[in-house]
Amino acid sequence: RSDLAAQGVAHCLHRVLAGVVETAAREGEPAAHPPDVHGPPGAADVSAEQRSYDAALDLFKAGNYGGAITGFTAFVRTYPRSPLSPSAQYWIGNAQFAQKDFRAAIAAQRQLIAAYPEVIAVTAGDGRGNLLERVAT
Repeated sequence: RSDLAAQGVAHCLHRVLAGVVETAAREGEPAAHPPDVHGPPGAADVSAEQRSYDAALDLFKAGNYGGAITGFTAFVRTYPRSPLSPSAQYWIGNAQFAQKDFRAAIAAQRQLIAAYPEVIAVTAGDGRGNLLERVAT
């Protein structure tokens, strides 16, 4: 019975946080493609950061959820201040959800909310089922 409850909670968190990621993508964050390596100083570092994120996302898309978890976890540890880190933390939970590890998925989504409060805020909802919204920083 508690596993069924955990599955339900994980499913709700998954749907709500997926909306946050979709909203961020519509607002242009994070960048969909690596920046031009001929750009300003530091662009090569940003490009490496984007490649690391993209590699983990490619693993997720290929169904290699364990590899994606490892990749996104390494990303968050390596680039904790990256604007992509909240998204990476979300994908950790999403991959755990895909593996049906609902307790770990819940813990990962709680970590997302705790670690990045400036990105996600719980609201009363807008009548369309959107319980979370992007917060201007």
